[in-house]
Amino acid sequence: MKTNTPTYPPTYARFARHAARLAWVCASSITCAAAADLTVEISGHRSTEGKVRAALYKDSTSFPGTPLRGVEGPASQGTVVLTFKEVPPGAYALSAYHDENGNEKMDRGLFKIPSEPYGFSRDARGDKGPPEFRDAQIEVRDPATKISIKLR
Repeated sequence: MKTNTPTYPPTYARFARHAARLAWVCASSITCAAAADLTVEISGHRSTEGKVRAALYKDSTSFPGTPLRGVEGPASQGTVVLTFKEVPPGAYALSAYHDENGNEKMDRGLFKIPSEPYGFSRDARGDKGPPEFRDAQIEVRDPATKISIKLR
């Protein structure tokens, strides 16, 4: 008895068909946008010790817990500039802090209040904790988006 086993085209042929469909969708879509670089200018750190870290969040369910991505750079005089490469267009929120002692976590004091400088996009602040996602939300649309965060 003969079984009907499907035969698949070679991998290259499948790739070529998929690429052609994708090109057609992008060509026929107004919203087919390229990823952007998101540059974050961070100021307000207290010293040149440790690192300045920033986290990118895609939605309110992850904010401010589990970031989509993170970047870091050495603390320096003046403004620290960090860049998230190839961020798809959309709504995001950011948090940043100065890891003064280099232990790779935000230190907290009494009542779990952060003891290291921190901040959020749009200078958002919460009443009794972190701000809401909507208060810190920014739009990444241009090929090069730039925002500033002031640490407090």
